[in-house]
Amino acid sequence: MVLTGSEARFVLTVECDQLLRVGDRTGKSLPAHVSSGGKAMLSVLDDDALGEALADLEPAERARVRRALRAVRQNGFAINNELTEAGLTAIGVPVSWADGMTAGISLAMPTARFSRDRVSGWVQELHGCARAIEKALSAATA
Repeated sequence: MVLTGSEARFVLTVECDQLLRVGDRTGKSLPAHVSSGGKAMLSVLDDDALGEALADLEPAERARVRRALRAVRQNGFAINNELTEAGLTAIGVPVSWADGMTAGISLAMPTARFSRDRVSGWVQELHGCARAIEKALSAATA
């Protein structure tokens, strides 16, 4: 995902082969402050850029989102538990590279498959994937 203003835009998605799954979202956008990848991207922005991304929110909502983003920064990941769609849960992490460029990746699943016991393993895999993407992007721009 990439941040476009206040939205997280899916640039590429990969679907699993399970019958019950989250479909292709390539090209779609969701409000960044509720999507897992969006929250992950927002969490690494500097204060000015974050202010711009949240400018359209009501003051109380903006304050709530800023508090939530502090937890995302501390934990290193974000969760969207049915905030964008009933029955969907996702975990997201940021991908950062040259000159402060930021993207995000997420693992989305039907809520019925989500298990808090598996979060740390999923987050570890997502961070490994993010580091591999950062390395590839850095090599491509060098």
